[in-house]
Amino acid sequence: GKGKGKGKGKGKPGSEFEIFVNNLSYEATEKGLRKYFTECGTIDRMHMPTKGEKNQCMGFAWITFKSKEAVQKALDRAYEEYEGRRLKVEKSGQHRNGDAGNSS
Repeated sequence: GKGKGKGKGKGKPGSEFEIFVNNLSYEATEKGLRKYFTECGTIDRMHMPTKGEKNQCMGFAWITFKSKEAVQKALDRAYEEYEGRRLKVEKSGQHRNGDAGNSS
């Protein structure tokens, strides 16, 4: 299917190339994660929230790639082991849309 994901009018440009990675260990680093996912393709930008004075990973990150192929390869890594944990990888925004208007 060509031309999918276009014309939604929502989200920032490039967000169709963004993935959400969950179930990271607290020891995970942006550098290590970047190295791991660079094997899928060129990374445009990456955001891994940290907390505390030790800058511990909060367990998730967003990664934006430069191509659809890279996104697909990254999604194929879902449930692969990374630093002893099974990664959850999904297209960014999937988990957020269901929460819209829900104040639970």
